[in-house]
Amino acid sequence: MVLLASCAVIRPSAPEINLASIKVTDLTLTNAELIAGLKVYNPNDATITIKEVDYELAIGGIRVSRGESIKRIRIGAFETGQVDMRLSSNYLDIIRVLNKVQNGSDMDFVIEGKVKYEVFGFSNLTYRFKKKGTLPVSSPIQN
Repeated sequence: MVLLASCAVIRPSAPEINLASIKVTDLTLTNAELIAGLKVYNPNDATITIKEVDYELAIGGIRVSRGESIKRIRIGAFETGQVDMRLSSNYLDIIRVLNKVQNGSDMDFVIEGKVKYEVFGFSNLTYRFKKKGTLPVSSPIQN
């Protein structure tokens, strides 16, 4: 009975997700390859395992990429980890985003999706997230 009562009290908290970085890693004539780093904070007093992240990323109102991670990561209690996700985007969409960048002004972004995770012995928990913010854009050095 005590064990049953203690299980009713345990309420796992959803991880906190924030976009940490976006880096262009490769450009071809048709595609751009990027790495998006998601910072994941575990607000629980037990280790969580991030099993999968499904996401969609838009920059400047243009959907740049969508996909899912397949690498599992473990994040300790009250710790922060990072999930790096390889993104592939149509080159024309990247050009549209770059054309919106004027004088090094920042770009708005929206990343949304869901995280599948396990904590406290509960598996297949799902947390939906939607984060908005701005990405600092630096101007290329001109001679």
